[in-house]
Amino acid sequence: MQCEEELHAIKHELRQAIQRQMWQRGWKKTDLAQAANLYPSDLSNFMNGSGTRTFPLDALDAITEAFGLPPGHFYPLYFGECYSKGKLVRHRCEEFLYRCALLQFTPFVERIIAALLAESKSHLQTVYTVAKRLFDERKTEEALPLIETVIEHEANRFSQRLSSCYFYRFFIVRNKGMEQGYHALVQMLEYLVYMPLDIQLEAYLRIITFYFAQEDWKLVLEYAKRLEEVAQEGTYYGEALLYQSIALSETGRFEEALQLTDRYAGVSDYFADLAVGNRLFIHIKAGKTQYIDDLIAHLEANDMMYLGLPIILVAYLKAGQLSEARHFLDRFRHAAEQLKNETNPHFAKLLLDFSYHHASLLFATGQIAHAVDEILEAIRLADKLGNMERFKDSLRLFWQYHEHTSPDQKAKFYSLLRRSDGS
Repeated sequence: MQCEEELHAIKHELRQAIQRQMWQRGWKKTDLAQAANLYPSDLSNFMNGSGTRTFPLDALDAITEAFGLPPGHFYPLYFGECYSKGKLVRHRCEEFLYRCALLQFTPFVERIIAALLAESKSHLQTVYTVAKRLFDERKTEEALPLIETVIEHEANRFSQRLSSCYFYRFFIVRNKGMEQGYHALVQMLEYLVYMPLDIQLEAYLRIITFYFAQEDWKLVLEYAKRLEEVAQEGTYYGEALLYQSIALSETGRFEEALQLTDRYAGVSDYFADLAVGNRLFIHIKAGKTQYIDDLIAHLEANDMMYLGLPIILVAYLKAGQLSEARHFLDRFRHAAEQLKNETNPHFAKLLLDFSYHHASLLFATGQIAHAVDEILEAIRLADKLGNMERFKDSLRLFWQYHEHTSPDQKAKFYSLLRRSDGS
């Protein structure tokens, strides 16, 4: 708890800082009110030397912008406004914490949290509310320190608040590297049963996509079945059947994969549309290259050719049709660029598949320098996604041609190895 004298001094200092900015510009309060789009009477009340009226953050931000100062310029002097009668006011702290987090003002974020928790452990809910708001707005890096705070200070290990934060943390760090993602996953798994249903469903889906990126088809199938049991209907139910179908197809169980495709096609129009292309994917993966033209036509009609690049390329390579593969890639070069510009983890897995098999084609057709660049990209992506089988395959392919690599390519290769082993 802050004493009244300290709080009054802090509030006075904020108003004096604003007054100094006005003096420097030769402004009166009416000038500032006009520039900040505030009512003059409101500004006068906010600037009252006694500090009896709280300065709203919106007004302070408008004044900061009117002065042409950086966002949050006055925030170091704002903390006193979060108090009333010596105690913190939850909604003021919540908004101040949110805006400091957005601006990544780490010292102020830490100071606000420390003050909240020192006053009452119940204020942990305020930290969680802000963390969830940032997460929902996809401000994930800004949300992460607050999520870690909740995990550290939550006393009830069975609470939905704690279990939700374990999911949020996994969601944020899962693509930062295999070690971080796996560590967060292991911790989250213990709390799955305590999560609210909506977060539990999303958690299962993210676990599935995590193992999808690693091509761990056994675990994809296992967790997809669990998601099917929990969801029972709707979008998550359709996703569960879809990933089961993918896992079965990848392990050569094509008839079962087609049966599941028929099942999720009935979930909604969205899944019915997906099923059209995925049936063709399964047939082609089963070695039926006569379906390639049908798949190309389907993907072109839906502007999704980048989704089919890896599987069509693999089909041509398995059939020994190298000239057809080169013609296909020349024709859809734009789709390859589109795939490389995607940031979704699912597309990172597709890009890994494409880079590896494209490198194989380039090596087979004598385009060694380009092939080495592609296999280096495959090594980078495999390491990032934690796909160890593809990582080892890519290393072997690189090493077959290492005598033909340039000094820059060798340097990049050893840099990738150092990052992979953590050194």
